[in-house]
Amino acid sequence: MCPSGVARNLIWSGLLLVAGGVVSAQTARTGVRIVTPSDIQWVPVPGYPPGYARMMLEGKADEPGAHTYRVHLPAGFRVEPHTHPADEHITVLQGPWQLGLGESFDTSRLKALPTGSFVIIPAGTPHFNSTENEAIIQVHGVGVVSITFVSTKRERH
Repeated sequence: MCPSGVARNLIWSGLLLVAGGVVSAQTARTGVRIVTPSDIQWVPVPGYPPGYARMMLEGKADEPGAHTYRVHLPAGFRVEPHTHPADEHITVLQGPWQLGLGESFDTSRLKALPTGSFVIIPAGTPHFNSTENEAIIQVHGVGVVSITFVSTKRERH
């Protein structure tokens, strides 16, 4: 059903208010959180491979609960086989991002996932990944965010 002219104008007015920045007072009252691309601040994470940078969008990495974060990976990036204690739901925002399954890094098992791809990696599943070009992924799940490398069984948050 098509909105009437009045309803359509109200919808556009609301969109213009949001676009114009008026939404900030409303977000404080409602708990709505808005993150625009200019708000993204990539932070390196100790214990993760050099070049890995993350921004938490929701939750805290070291606390249990719902979390959403983005990861920026430079061209030529590689992560050795590892696991996570919680399921990972991953959307490729900028790709391709290459994912392989198993306890040893094997380039023949890498699958290039283009922008728009979605993957669920169950908790405890050994996997590895790499990039040829710069990639950005978004991850969400429930639990503490950490990584345990298969070869050394060392855990990092």
